[in-house]
Amino acid sequence: MKKSILVAFLFLHLCCNAQEETPRIKDLFSKFDKYQVEGKYDSINYMSNNMLLNNDLNNFEKQAVYYIIGVYYAKVARYDEAIEKLKESLTYYTGSKPSTIGKNHALYFLADIYFTRQQYKNSFIYADQCINGFDGKRYAHKYITIHTIKAYYYYLNLEYNQSLKEYDLAEKKAASEAPCRVADVIMKKAKVLSKLKKYYEAKKHIDRALKLSDSCHIYVNKLNALKTLREILVENGKNEEANKLYYKIEDLSAQNILDKRNEKVDSLETIYKTKQKEALNKMLQKENVQKEKENNAQKIVIASISFGLLMLCLLLFYVYKLSKKQKQTNLLLSTQKADLERLNLLNQKIFTVISHDFKEPMLSLEVLLKSNLSDNQQSGKFNTNKELISNKLGQANLIMNNLLNWAKSELKIIPNKDTTSDVFTVAQNTISQLKPLLDNKKITVKNIIPADQKIAISADLLMIILRNLLNNAIKYSYAENDIIVGLNEHTREYYVQDFGTGIAKEHLDQLFKAEMPSKIGTNQETGFGLGLQFVTEILKQNNGTLRIESELHEGSVFYFTIN
Repeated sequence: MKKSILVAFLFLHLCCNAQEETPRIKDLFSKFDKYQVEGKYDSINYMSNNMLLNNDLNNFEKQAVYYIIGVYYAKVARYDEAIEKLKESLTYYTGSKPSTIGKNHALYFLADIYFTRQQYKNSFIYADQCINGFDGKRYAHKYITIHTIKAYYYYLNLEYNQSLKEYDLAEKKAASEAPCRVADVIMKKAKVLSKLKKYYEAKKHIDRALKLSDSCHIYVNKLNALKTLREILVENGKNEEANKLYYKIEDLSAQNILDKRNEKVDSLETIYKTKQKEALNKMLQKENVQKEKENNAQKIVIASISFGLLMLCLLLFYVYKLSKKQKQTNLLLSTQKADLERLNLLNQKIFTVISHDFKEPMLSLEVLLKSNLSDNQQSGKFNTNKELISNKLGQANLIMNNLLNWAKSELKIIPNKDTTSDVFTVAQNTISQLKPLLDNKKITVKNIIPADQKIAISADLLMIILRNLLNNAIKYSYAENDIIVGLNEHTREYYVQDFGTGIAKEHLDQLFKAEMPSKIGTNQETGFGLGLQFVTEILKQNNGTLRIESELHEGSVFYFTIN
């Protein structure tokens, strides 16, 4: 029966390469092979019967499906149903080469089933029908089986010579293509020779079969050969030898049983170890699955934490940017507030200056004109008042220029151009503008700035700086004093030096503050300290500096730089 199952496999593989093969039959054969290896015989039956539900099966497909069902029934020992399905597969024979191969395999399978059921005549009939279908090396085992079936049938029917012919054909094929099957063939052949009274020749065949069984390690064949030899000895009256052989056969049978038991134990041990390994593998797989779940959970936690940290970083960054923007906004508001307060203070000072410094010269001029209109003879008094009013108007004019320039600066009208000026020349021009004030107090200005000395500021702005510093020096200088305009070669600072009233040290830090009131000049000149504040603003806008050195009653030095 095992040989028949092998025949079924070979038949399927042949059909897979046949010209009448269809994709669904190819898929059926592939699954049949797979289920046979896995021992899933119910799946074979279910798959094949489902295939039969198709109404468009061609004859070759039906032949193949019924053959597979027949193999299934034979495998589960349902021989009647197996015979029925195999015979039904023969009814769909088409005459083509693949169909002929399928037919021969079905006939071979029927012969094997009938032989297993000891229905030797039916087995002989089907074997005879496929006798020519298994020639060549590829079908050597089937060829040997077919001729052995026929030889045994002839043996049972006492046709010994015909039986020998079949055994000779089987032996010849086995010797050339399947050497380990020779022992099985020649021990059966020996029984025929014994029937033909060829005892010694039969014994030689038995001895040869024993040697071949040992060389091929097929102990079943060896045991069968010894049993056959004992039958021959009894048949030929060699009872004493037969009795001796009986005990040898018993020992060998016992050994064979023991070997089989050991094989079974080994097999069970192998199965146990395999199951242990499978259980261990399953446990390891469960552990791996659990670890993988834990790893995935850890990954999720790590990803969540990472995402949370990222969001926190983004939030902190947003808060930082918002805070920075808020600080910038607060700084801007603070700067704007300071500027607004400064402008308000400037506005108040401007109106105060206008109401005070401009009111006095205007009133003096009005009184003088009225006096002149009423009494034209008082020329001496008129000249005196005219000189006083002239000084007042000159001072008011300087204040007005400062106010206008400062207003322009606050309104960002004065441009800060990248230009240079000749300091000596600008200083000379500024001294010339202030000549009336200098002459009034008989003050001399000494310009000791080196010629061609350049500074990075426009001439107009430089003139404003020098005019205010010189005006301040004139205001607080005594009559007939000197004022020096020069350059410190070591510190590269320009300076305006006077030798007038000077400033107390405790007042130096408050000199540039808006709250610091202006002092009265040596000739009763008034003012509100706008000039120094304006100079400070210009220098600040042009990356410059202003510092003061002063001693009370000895004079002051104003140093400035432009970077």
